Amino acid sequence: MKEAAQSGVAAAEIAVKVNPNSSQAHQLLADLLGQLAPNVTGGGMKYGQRSTDEADKAIELDQKNGDAYVSGP
Repeated sequence: MKEAAQSGVAAAEIAVKVNPNSSQAHQLLADLLGQLAPNVTGGGMKYGQRSTDEADKAIELDQKNGDAYVSGP
């Protein structure tokens, strides 16, 4: 699971760079960071706030993106 989440984070980071105004890209990154956090030593501290920030950005970009409200740690 850890390896899949890490690969997913890398892909989601590329998606955010390609389209920084994509609510879905930020939401996906938030979700994957949230999944990675409990699977890495110190992951909550390392990924928790970043996951929350990405979810907040997704909501800012599209308030109708319901998945963004439940993404993150």
